[in-house]
Amino acid sequence: MPAVTDLPALIGRLAQLHALALARLLHPAEPAPVVESDRLLSAEEASALCGLTPHQLKSRRLPFKRRIGHRTIRFSERGLRVWLRRQS
Repeated sequence: MPAVTDLPALIGRLAQLHALALARLLHPAEPAPVVESDRLLSAEEASALCGLTPHQLKSRRLPFKRRIGHRTIRFSERGLRVWLRRQS
């Protein structure tokens, strides 16, 4: 049980929390935006979408290329689609 001298601070904190709870009830937060899911594609899968060969994809500096480990390269499907829209 808190000491009598701590009660004013405790009551003040409870009033703050009460006001915060009321504000959230009156003005609920906006729902989080829906984020498009992203898949990591192999070079063969990505090449089918963009018309480049797997070798061309692996050898170019592309913003959607992801290196996973020492030798594994994957390509962000979402990043690839954004890149293709900007290219046309």
